[in-house]
Amino acid sequence: MRLAHLYDKLSSYLHALESLGITTDKNATMLLPMVESAISIELLKAWERSCNKNKKPNLKNLIEYVKAEVESEGRIKITRDSKEPTATCILANIKKKDERNITALFVL
Repeated sequence: MRLAHLYDKLSSYLHALESLGITTDKNATMLLPMVESAISIELLKAWERSCNKNKKPNLKNLIEYVKAEVESEGRIKITRDSKEPTATCILANIKKKDERNITALFVL
């Protein structure tokens, strides 16, 4: 299951529970293991590593972490799927038009 789809389902389920009077604050002890079981081991390990002394592992932090990962994946997908020329493409186009050897440094 894609992470964005999982995040959407988790958010909608948690909102549905809250509308029924089951708040995440009072029921986090029961809900956290259920949410953790729906997440991949790799993501769960990364989340555990990201929790430090100031941020203890809890349901709210897990949901925020998953949301941040979804947003990050979205930004990466946009940059990878973009049709805009990248520095590498611009350099390749310059080499095709001009017979001289061009050395350029692009810092991204």
